[in-house]
Amino acid sequence: MTGPQVALVHGFGTSFEETWVGNGWAALLEDADRTVIGIDLLGHGTAEKPVEPDDYRNLEQLVLNVLPPEPVDGIGFSMGAQVLLWLAAHHPDRFGRLVVSGIGRNLFESDVERRSKLVEAVRTGVSVIPELRYFAQLP
Repeated sequence: MTGPQVALVHGFGTSFEETWVGNGWAALLEDADRTVIGIDLLGHGTAEKPVEPDDYRNLEQLVLNVLPPEPVDGIGFSMGAQVLLWLAAHHPDRFGRLVVSGIGRNLFESDVERRSKLVEAVRTGVSVIPELRYFAQLP
């Protein structure tokens, strides 16, 4: 393959398979002679699913441990974009180009009330709020 490897990092509640394989993004990159590094964030997809909140405190380091020592390009969606931005800010030598999507002001502002509603939607599988209903219905 030519060009830097590409790390694909999904958002909250999904997986590498659901976000990047099922819709053909990984295949398109491979067709362009790029080696894809598919990452399942802790608690998602094929990754371990610990139940203690403290186990998730070093999420960025867990992703960095999966990456090769040479620089990679990265594409992240939502929570995956946030992880890649944090990593690139703290380890700029490990990245070439980044593409981030699905982020907004929540990257800079913490909305504790929204976060509580999101946790409740995921926990119960129910929400009347359309945005949160999406997360409530994730497998």
